[in-house]
Amino acid sequence: MPTDPRLPWLLPLSWAFTVGGFLLALLLLAQLLRSNRPPSSTLAWVLVIVLLPYVGVPLYLTFGGRKLRRMAERKGKIYWRGENRADSASNSAAERVLRSFGVPAATHGNQVEVVSNGEEAYRKLIGLIEGARASIHLTTYILGPDAVGRAVLDHLTKRALAGLEVRVLLDDVG
Repeated sequence: MPTDPRLPWLLPLSWAFTVGGFLLALLLLAQLLRSNRPPSSTLAWVLVIVLLPYVGVPLYLTFGGRKLRRMAERKGKIYWRGENRADSASNSAAERVLRSFGVPAATHGNQVEVVSNGEEAYRKLIGLIEGARASIHLTTYILGPDAVGRAVLDHLTKRALAGLEVRVLLDDVG
């Protein structure tokens, strides 16, 4: 039976990569357990690195390190810290949960309205865009390239040309 001339080098090389990967995973786990992360994040990374090391180690090296933390520190805070606070006497269960996660108290003038279908939601959205006085900040999951999406973009463009600040945040996964 002929032998492959690469075989004497293949086994030690494979062993070295396996041991090196194992040691790298241990180092990453030690660094991860020392880091100041939320427990849920730490547990998720530990499970991915331990259960799927060939996937978890490269993922952690790419997304889990200080690179993301530095990028997050450069971004501004998402909560407005102005004077327009709601009454602190409002102490609903939802507000207590949000405050426990560090979310500031609600501001005055917020309202929630349930709409029953897409046509009503579209009419209300266009009405809000047309009624805006200073700025429009729209967050949406989908803004398709169809007639409805183009109509919303046309209204936003018209309001931006009229001098309003217009920002649109789209979900990049959906």
